[in-house]
Amino acid sequence: MTYTTLKQRFPASLRGVFLLMLIGIAFPLSVLGQETSCAHGNIQWTQSQMQAMLSSQAEVPTSGQFRALIVFVRFKDDTFNDTCNDKWLAWHTSDMLPDMAHDFLAPGGAGGQAPSPPFPEDSITEYFYQQSDRSFIFYGEPYDEVVETQFNESHYQITGTGSTSQNGMAELTEEVLDYIDAQGFDFSEYDNDGPDGVPDSIDDDGYIDHIFIIPRRFQQQVSWAGFSILGNPNQPILSYDGKDVDWNLSGSYNRYGNAGNIIPLLTLGRLMAHEFGHDIWGTSNIGGVHLQAITSNDVPSNGTKRIAYAHMPGRGGALDMAGNETISAFERDVIGWINCIPLQSDASGVRLDHLYSSGDCRVIELDNSSSGKTIYLSNLQHVDYFDELHIYDPSCFYAEDGLKTTGLLVGISQGSGSSAEYDELPADNTLDISNAAGTYAGDLYSPSTSVQITPWTRPNINGCTGYTSDPDCDASNFTPSWQAVDNIRYVSGSSGPVEFDYIADFRAAPIIREDSWIGAETSGETITGDLIVEAGATLTIEPGTTLKFASGKGIIVYGTLDAEDVTLTASGTSWDGITLSGSSASASIHNSTISKATTGLYVQSASGIPTVTGSTITNSGSYAIHVNSGSVDVYDSQLTNSGSHGVYVQGGDITLTNSTVSGNGGSGVRLAYGVSGLRLGCCGDNGYNVLTGNGSHGVYANASSLTLGIAPSVVLPDGYAGYNSIYANTGKDMYLTNGSDVRAEQHWWGESPPSTSDFHISGTSTLDYTPYLVPCQGSSAG
Repeated sequence: MTYTTLKQRFPASLRGVFLLMLIGIAFPLSVLGQETSCAHGNIQWTQSQMQAMLSSQAEVPTSGQFRALIVFVRFKDDTFNDTCNDKWLAWHTSDMLPDMAHDFLAPGGAGGQAPSPPFPEDSITEYFYQQSDRSFIFYGEPYDEVVETQFNESHYQITGTGSTSQNGMAELTEEVLDYIDAQGFDFSEYDNDGPDGVPDSIDDDGYIDHIFIIPRRFQQQVSWAGFSILGNPNQPILSYDGKDVDWNLSGSYNRYGNAGNIIPLLTLGRLMAHEFGHDIWGTSNIGGVHLQAITSNDVPSNGTKRIAYAHMPGRGGALDMAGNETISAFERDVIGWINCIPLQSDASGVRLDHLYSSGDCRVIELDNSSSGKTIYLSNLQHVDYFDELHIYDPSCFYAEDGLKTTGLLVGISQGSGSSAEYDELPADNTLDISNAAGTYAGDLYSPSTSVQITPWTRPNINGCTGYTSDPDCDASNFTPSWQAVDNIRYVSGSSGPVEFDYIADFRAAPIIREDSWIGAETSGETITGDLIVEAGATLTIEPGTTLKFASGKGIIVYGTLDAEDVTLTASGTSWDGITLSGSSASASIHNSTISKATTGLYVQSASGIPTVTGSTITNSGSYAIHVNSGSVDVYDSQLTNSGSHGVYVQGGDITLTNSTVSGNGGSGVRLAYGVSGLRLGCCGDNGYNVLTGNGSHGVYANASSLTLGIAPSVVLPDGYAGYNSIYANTGKDMYLTNGSDVRAEQHWWGESPPSTSDFHISGTSTLDYTPYLVPCQGSSAG
């Protein structure tokens, strides 16, 4: 059996040099349903002391077996008995063991040796056995009576983490163990950490493995829920039956009456497992006394020092936002309990089974090697006891505990060993603490929350809410990684195994399924696949961004596109431009430039009215704008130098206002047969458009009926639209065929009076161009 030493216990000769590292941030005790806080003893060593420590044979293993004694204690002045109170539930009578006393740990077998599985599903034994990949058996028993203290609670002065409280804990520990020893209890049976599995044998370390001291009720306010020491390490050594008590590593204090113990077997058990976890993980694996949060980013958006869905967060590392009661894939991976498989190349249908019992997980080493960040992916489901949602509803209170929601958990770590830090990347970018499961509904990824995390979602794959001034997310000195986890789904139904697709470079296959933001971090990058915005999603391209597209690739919008002050162009000679398609498609393009596209904007179909404002669409291979169906509004824009028409209206309609359509190889505006969808000016307001210098005609109407301008009259005092300049086009300024009927009063035609040679009016077509504008009235002559 392999043994891994994660934290050495210390020889007696060095006990006096312990320096306890304490932490200072705690949850208020009034928070219901969660662990409040815990504290942990730690030490600092000189070089010679470190050598002595490393030569010790004592160890807290991560495989094999380990035995614990649970001692339930009540203060002398605690005579309170209650039948309905969330803090004391199941320990109603002060001098009797609580109802679940024998349920926390599976008891030892013959000769005190470790029991064999299966273990009770709700025991701490099963908790560690399953999550250690069945390599570690943590077992033990409760002492068979409630130990009453000699003095009232106030005598011990246990209220916080300072030396006075630690001294009081040491006094109480010695008093309790002395009492148990006087009853003939054999402590030597509780040293069983050696590989032979036999208690009190030559391969054991000579220290009592672990003692849980559980005070029933504190009347004074205490700042911690658990404390992973038995007392001040500077106190004299205790020894029973030839076994030493390591003040730091031989046990912990766990408050029964803390605000989190609404369902004691679950939350008190989890608290006990957490305090024991300090000895398993130690400071060298999770960056400190507790799991340290990444604080150099802005995730979650409602507080950067928050961690949930993990075993070892807490006071001094990160606020424990709970969410479940189990151990994260990251924590299990760093001590070798599981091996998370790395994702390196594109993969479809990556499947993850439930983490708790399968240990199934994946990791993504982010491309930006300087960040040292790793993504952890695991699937949390309501399968096993500690991952079920437990609802307790007696008449006097309501409680929900266990795994609050289900789906794919995305975590991120950076650094390793004593420098390790960790965060969750919640789907809704917030982590909250609550007694209600509904509060956590947006944390995990699933079809009901979010189905992807990419370089552009919030949070994104790089662990940022956005690419901002935060040190880890500053686009001016930070190169993002381009990986993505996409199309997150259940294999069947709405629970069970999860599947997803891994994309090694999202720029090559960018499908926007969730609201996303592209900004300075991507500016100048080439998008080598079609950038697809699915229905229901919004893609925002942020000001100052330049995107380049490979040949034959473009932006296909089934959802919503918002682009302001951006440049969209080709990485080579051309790209496919923007296509709007579907009943949900819409776009707002403002103060932007679209260049070198086959068609700048193709409205195949759309929802509402897409708008182009203050923008330039230039050097398109075919059209600046092609409308197939739906409506488009263009304001204050330039549609220039297209290979064919500036605007081609195949169906639907377009409104141009205060815009210039010039230098195009075909007509300024070309209407397909029978199409009448052209307005030069919106809603009766003057148009102030200029259509000039186009290689064919200004406007080509084909069996069209158009009202482009009406002079004021008694019937219409303010007139309608007009005030456009259509002149100096290579063909005709107005080309009418197949019975087109066009009313274009109040226009400037380049000269006054207009020359009829600038018009082509064939067959039954009609053009009403009088009254016309004279110099200083037209938009070009004013």
